[in-house]
Amino acid sequence: MRERSRSKLVQRRIRETLLEKRYLPAISGEASYFTVPFTNPLSVEALYSVRVGRVGGDSNLTVERSRPCGLSLVTDPIEWRYIVKSRGFSEPNSGYELFTATAEFLLRPGQMVELPFRFLSLIESEADLIFEISIRRSGGEIARVVELVIPGPLGFLVDQVARCWELEGAAVRKTLSLAKEVETDASLVISPDDSGVSVTRANEQPRQLCISLMAPGAIERPREAVCLVYTRSDIYRERPMSVVRIICYALFGDYVKGVVGQPIHKAIKLPPQLHHGASSIVAYSTNSALAEIEPSHIRVPRCGPCHLPLSILPSISGMSTCLFFVAKDGEASAMGRPLVGWVLNIQAEPPTVTETHDLTLTYGQQSRKRLPFRNPLTRQTEFMMSSSNPDILQVS
Repeated sequence: MRERSRSKLVQRRIRETLLEKRYLPAISGEASYFTVPFTNPLSVEALYSVRVGRVGGDSNLTVERSRPCGLSLVTDPIEWRYIVKSRGFSEPNSGYELFTATAEFLLRPGQMVELPFRFLSLIESEADLIFEISIRRSGGEIARVVELVIPGPLGFLVDQVARCWELEGAAVRKTLSLAKEVETDASLVISPDDSGVSVTRANEQPRQLCISLMAPGAIERPREAVCLVYTRSDIYRERPMSVVRIICYALFGDYVKGVVGQPIHKAIKLPPQLHHGASSIVAYSTNSALAEIEPSHIRVPRCGPCHLPLSILPSISGMSTCLFFVAKDGEASAMGRPLVGWVLNIQAEPPTVTETHDLTLTYGQQSRKRLPFRNPLTRQTEFMMSSSNPDILQVS
C-alpha cells in the first residue's frame, strides 16, 4: 500500500513539473484553432499519442469523446492544410500525413512538431471550461501536459430571438423569417441536440425557417434551443451566418361555458411555485371587454395558492378565446417577462329568445329605433342591455 501511494505521488509530481497552463477565449458555435509545440526529448525514435480530457469541478479527468463541447486533435491532412493556410500556422516539417489511423505519430530524436487542435462548443456555460491535453509515449509515460482553460461565461452571439407562447403540451409549428437568405444545402445545427426543437428550411422561401416542437408543461421551464445556420462552404463551422435563439413558453388552458349576455364569475388558482415568491402580482387580459381579472392588482398570500377572480361577459355566441398573463407587480418589464399565462376558451350559447322584432332599415344609413320592453318581474328591477353584434346593432 505504501509503495502504491509513493508511486502515485511520484507520478503527480512529474505531471505538475510537465504541466503548462494556457487560455483560449472562445465563442459558442465558432471553431477555434491553436497549436501545441512538442519535441521528442529522447535520443531514439519514439511513437506518441495524444489524450484529451475534460477536467470536472472535482479535478477528475474524463476522456473526451464526441460531445457538444469538444476539444480534438486535428488529424485530417485536408483540415490541417486548410488551417495552416487560413490561420498562418507553421507548415509541419514532418508532412501532413504525420498521424496514423489511431491518431499516433512517430518522431525522430529531437524532431519538433506543432500539434494542431480544434475547439468547438455547442453549449453555453457560466463557469470556465477546463480541458487537459496529455502527450504520452506509446508505453504510457507522460511527456507533456497542457491544461487548457476556456474562460467563462461562454455563449453564442445571437442575431435573432424567436419567442412564442403556446398551450401546454401542444404541437407547435412556426415559420421564422431571417434577415439573410439560407442556402438550399445550408447546415442547420440545433443546440442542445436533445432540446426537442426541430428546424428545417422552408421550401421555396430562402429567408424562412420552419420550427417544430412540443410546448412544455405549464409548470416546467420554457423549452429553449439555439439554431445555428452554417453556409455550404463553412465545412469546419468556423462562423455561423445566423444564430437564432428559440424560446417557447407554456400557457395553462381553461374552459368555461355560458350564455351570451350573462356574466360568468370564476376563480383561477395560481400555485405558489408559479408566482415565485412575489408579494403582489398584476394580471393582464388581451380582451378586457370579454374577460378580465378584477381587481388586476392582487396581494399574494404568504402560504397556499393565490386565487385570481375572473369576470367574463360573452357578447357573441360560439367559441371565443382570451389570453391572460400574470407578472410581478411594480416591474417595468412585466409584460416582457410574465410569470405565467393561460388560454381561456369561452363557449357561449345564444340567449333564450323571448321577443322578436322585425325592423325595416335604410341601407347605408344609421337608424335609431325604440323597442318596447315589459318588466316580467313583479318588483322594480334594473336591467342590463347588450348586443351580440355591436358592429351592426348598439344599445344604449
